[in-house]
Amino acid sequence: MEAVAAALQDSIVTVDSVRITGGGMITEAKVLGAAFNIANKGKVISEPIAGRDAVYVVRVDDLTTTSVAVADIEMQKDQMRQREQNKCRVFTVHRSS
Repeated sequence: MEAVAAALQDSIVTVDSVRITGGGMITEAKVLGAAFNIANKGKVISEPIAGRDAVYVVRVDDLTTTSVAVADIEMQKDQMRQREQNKCRVFTVHRSS
């Protein structure tokens, strides 16, 4: 990862305490899915992930869970779907002759 960042004259951004519900710095569904895949723990994901505004190379150092007093998983899924739908709106422009 360091070599790629240097070649692109960019830097590595480390994000701590990522939540599956998004928010914060990471909101890309594919990146969140890769980060929370238990099979990726301790690994660099081999394929870059194309996002809306960036290409992500992900290294998952550790996965832990945090107790949530009231976890409404279905509501969280619905909120994530709604956020993604809001980002993908198509507008049609009609011109008068």
